[in-house]
Amino acid sequence: MEYFTRLMIAAGDQTTFRFHPSCKTLKFNHLMFADDVIIFSKARLPTLQLIQNTLEEFYKAAGLRANPEKSQIVCGGCTPQLQQQCLEVTGYKEGRLPMKYLGVPITTSRLSKLECHLLVDKILGKMRQWSTRNLSFAGRALLINIVGFGMYGSWASILILPQEIITKINQLCRNFLWGGIADYKKPPPISWDIVCTPKKYGGLGLKNLTAWNKACIAKLVCSVVMKKDMLWVKWVHKKYLKQHEWWSY
Repeated sequence: MEYFTRLMIAAGDQTTFRFHPSCKTLKFNHLMFADDVIIFSKARLPTLQLIQNTLEEFYKAAGLRANPEKSQIVCGGCTPQLQQQCLEVTGYKEGRLPMKYLGVPITTSRLSKLECHLLVDKILGKMRQWSTRNLSFAGRALLINIVGFGMYGSWASILILPQEIITKINQLCRNFLWGGIADYKKPPPISWDIVCTPKKYGGLGLKNLTAWNKACIAKLVCSVVMKKDMLWVKWVHKKYLKQHEWWSY
């Protein structure tokens, strides 16, 4: 996959390649994690043809080819005629935002409650599987703190989640902890705020989801303020801050 990165960098140096307007300053044309790839460019036929040639060259060298059935092209600000031409050049399906990358929906604006319900459904599905087993109270607490929070943490570390979604996840965790099922109706014997306090203070040490989301976003802000050597931090400064300091912005 490092070879693919070199090919994409070489493609970006070609005169026929046009970068996406938001990525032009950094000459940034792709994101990749393992075999999950997003390619960015301007909706221009010679550029798309160059990308296809690059993918074909990578296939000849590595034997890995983009699957047309699983690949999508998402266009923005294009005429219907240009969009159709882009689909014909690439041979991919037409995609729409939000799209998923590494299991997280990607869109141009803040995620809505409806889009975040995907996370609620994933956690609910896990709890329904667990409810079929004879688990002790300690076992349920451990599953919530490790598996449930693991799914939540991947979203909370990069997105500001709607409070309604966090409240719903808290309800699922509370119901499963006390009743062993996600739809437990009986009032809990102990406040959830107490349950989420550390064990040395009388709680169970479960994570406070609201506080964790705020802390994760604050950590991202810290990275932006300190101008850490990360691609996304550089992109934020080039795209939004534009020589301004975070606090004045």
